[in-house]
Amino acid sequence: MRRALSSAAALLLARSLSEALPAADDSVFQAGEELTYNVSFGPLNIGQVRIALLKKELADRESVYTATAHIDSYKGVPFVNLHAVYDDHIAEGNYSTWFRSRRKDDAVWVTHEYSYDYPNHRVFIKQGVAGSERVVRRDTLRLDTLFQDGLSLLFFARKNLMMNRTEVIPTLVNEKKAKTIIRFS
Repeated sequence: MRRALSSAAALLLARSLSEALPAADDSVFQAGEELTYNVSFGPLNIGQVRIALLKKELADRESVYTATAHIDSYKGVPFVNLHAVYDDHIAEGNYSTWFRSRRKDDAVWVTHEYSYDYPNHRVFIKQGVAGSERVVRRDTLRLDTLFQDGLSLLFFARKNLMMNRTEVIPTLVNEKKAKTIIRFS
């Protein structure tokens, strides 16, 4: 159920970014931009997604943008209790270089962090609890291309919104490699 809610939140984020067209300079990255999307299911308002592109920095000779998303269901909505924060570092070339999710699980905030090491074709994954240095699980996955995750996938969708083609996008979801298929039209 929780993974389905996380997937639904990601789709809602993609929709919100696709509704907000890029600025006049044709870049999907506008430091300081803030977007708010009110989530509904039929006639019911069930939550809100707040996205901010915080800053632009230079890392390894490429511009990298820091983005954050706060995903919250409204109190009192039956069967839905989702509170999560996504932080992503996204390269100007539109791929993720670092990602962290924090999701409230009862009274504990569970964290997942992805540190991409593209020159060595791998990503390091850590699972833990917010506020603790203790790592619950570590993993390393082999990568053969650039990957999307969390917010980077949403900015990728925003960039390609009007392309009129289908894209198969390498994606890291729930600590597993996957392919996301988007039909742009």
